Amino acid sequence: MDADEKLIDAFRRLALAANHRPEAPATPQQIARAEARLGFEIPSLLRELLGIRVGWTVGQRSELAEEAYLDRRSAGPDESGWSWPEGWLPICNTGCGVYYCVCCLEEGFPVSIVDPNGLADDGMGPERRPVGLLHEWLARWAAEEHWTVWGNG
Repeated sequence: MDADEKLIDAFRRLALAANHRPEAPATPQQIARAEARLGFEIPSLLRELLGIRVGWTVGQRSELAEEAYLDRRSAGPDESGWSWPEGWLPICNTGCGVYYCVCCLEEGFPVSIVDPNGLADDGMGPERRPVGLLHEWLARWAAEEHWTVWGNG
């Protein structure tokens, strides 16, 4: 079993241990349609997790991950001139407009927190803080049992 498979297994065990009843998982067809709309592939680890966990919801409003991304990309630049970066897929909403996003176009798939309540160091757009690569971030999350935030705000 490789590292990704072990992590996926850990998420399955955590959900079972907590008697968690997630929404219907994303189907391969839904993922393929979303990737076509997004214009990029979703990292395989995230695809696997979407197939066992919350499906597409990223927040309390059951906002679809692809819709969250497309809405932000189509909004254009904010008053500082900052635009939502291409490939930054919102995967978790922690409330108050704060999202964890995975950059699907960079090697290792870095995850960042995007916080519209703060200003970036360069004065361009919301505060953005890197939190690690997708596998590492998910492994820490599962180990700390913060996984229940996934899509539940």
